Amino acid sequence: MNFSANQVNQLGDLQTTYNWIISFNGPSAAPIASEDLHLRCTSTSIPERTSELLEVQLHGHTLLRPGKVTQNGEITLNFVDDVDATVMTNLRAIEQAMWSADAEQDSKGTRADYSELKFNITMILQDHKDVGKQTYTLKDCLLKLLSAGGELNSENDFFKPALTVSYNYFNWKKN
Repeated sequence: MNFSANQVNQLGDLQTTYNWIISFNGPSAAPIASEDLHLRCTSTSIPERTSELLEVQLHGHTLLRPGKVTQNGEITLNFVDDVDATVMTNLRAIEQAMWSADAEQDSKGTRADYSELKFNITMILQDHKDVGKQTYTLKDCLLKLLSAGGELNSENDFFKPALTVSYNYFNWKKN
């Protein structure tokens, strides 16, 4: 099917990738300075679900039916950090709550309780008037991987920390 320029021009505003808000709620073991991280967050992936289809053979035909739905379970947030290490200070606090060595050169350690480590992330996609149009809420998030985002060298670049977060499930709604 071909569309005319007139048909295509009837589309309204399209969703941009740069108007969004991200906020963090928790964890209680190391509360996140949500506004500070939102300001420094350069990009994030969007949560996804995978639907497993069941296949059945009946009378010479293959039928597909809906099966188990699983959350893909991870997103990655990318940041740019300042000389005061605002991003890393927030994220290292969570990392430290997840595993804190008992002493120098000691392999034993402790961690906070799960209820103190989990947090929620809310991502709101906005239109060109900064009105929220879609909201993703990721539930029971845990820090999976924290990358410092650079190496010490002679290159002219910034530290760009990356945070990989695992979540149990997410909700989506059209605002």
